[in-house]
Amino acid sequence: MNDTTPRRTWSVTCRAILDGAVVSVHAYTVTAYRVAGQIVAALIDGVTDTVERANDLIAWAKATGTIELVEAFDGPSPIGKPIAYQLHKDLGALGVGRHYQIAGEVLGREVPSLAALTRDEAAEVWSYACSLAERPTLPSIIFQAMGA
Repeated sequence: MNDTTPRRTWSVTCRAILDGAVVSVHAYTVTAYRVAGQIVAALIDGVTDTVERANDLIAWAKATGTIELVEAFDGPSPIGKPIAYQLHKDLGALGVGRHYQIAGEVLGREVPSLAALTRDEAAEVWSYACSLAERPTLPSIIFQAMGA
């Protein structure tokens, strides 16, 4: 994910409780990247982690500790799941595999979800994939769907 992807960052404190006594306290920074209100990628203490773990830590903090919103950024709109699905299909039709790795190469960062790409990022990935397939940049349904 990058600095323009919509995200929320929380400082969470979770308490492990045994027989009514606090036996340990755990503090985390949880960053969740969102597409259409759904978390599609997460960082825990700055390291890529699963969406499930991020959700679990947030729920644990709400139940036993504290949670504080540190940052909220709504950034440019992502392409979302339906268009990302079509991008996957179009990349496959080009004969280009490793979609996340290809996107990461062209964007210079880890890409755990095509759904979180912006329109401009998706266009960069598409153009790069066409060059890898040694074809001119062909029209793609993804850009028709986005009104390009």
